[in-house]
Amino acid sequence: LDGKKKDFNTKPLMFIWAHYKDYYNPSNTIIIDDLKKNFIMNPQNGLRIRSFYNGPENQDDRELKYLAQYLTAIAHLKDLSKLNHQEWKEYLSMDQKKRDDDASIKEEEPKTKKHKDEGSDTKHSKEKEESDTKNHTKKKEESDIKNHTKKKEESDTKNHTKKKEESDTKNHTKKKEESDTKNHTKKKEESDTKNHTKKKEESDTKNHSKKEKESDIKHREEKDESDTKHSKEKEESDTKHSSKIMEEGKKVIE
Repeated sequence: LDGKKKDFNTKPLMFIWAHYKDYYNPSNTIIIDDLKKNFIMNPQNGLRIRSFYNGPENQDDRELKYLAQYLTAIAHLKDLSKLNHQEWKEYLSMDQKKRDDDASIKEEEPKTKKHKDEGSDTKHSKEKEESDTKNHTKKKEESDIKNHTKKKEESDTKNHTKKKEESDTKNHTKKKEESDTKNHTKKKEESDTKNHTKKKEESDTKNHSKKEKESDIKHREEKDESDTKHSKEKEESDTKHSSKIMEEGKKVIE
């Protein structure tokens, strides 16, 4: 296309062989597709079939029926990559003996120029597969590292947030306890001060009343004592005055 490269999607089998190497390999794997570009990286393992178009003119399509016959016919072979799958319909037209002879010859015959070219293509495909596998592995590792880093950051952020919340909760609880203790102590002191003041006032009032009562009693006692003394002095004075008058009366009589 005017000397410009054009990208397209394909289906490289090395990913299957790398991930499921105990089950699949070049000798037992075939890609069946209606687009040849989908197995361009594994031409010896690709089988192209006609595209199916739904319509009245294609109702007699038997492509998959013949394909099933072909796959059944080659299922017993040890290495499917030695077959030319592009001639699969011609292979079906051979009798069984010719098929077996052809397969035997392909397994034993020396490499011709064609085989050399195919070997070169296979080598190139293998190198391409190894390169793609390496790139895939590298991208996988980079992706894993990126995901691991992301998860680590998310975990660190989560742990940091959790610790921050725990610390904030702890500090809040501590401040709440200190505030409650302070308020309790303040209220206790106010209550004690109030009770002490009340008791002091009650005690002072009681003592004042007691002192007033004692003072009144003492005053009354002193008054009684003074009245008694005055009465006694008056009696003595009256007695003395009476005696004097009597004495003077006696003198007059005499």
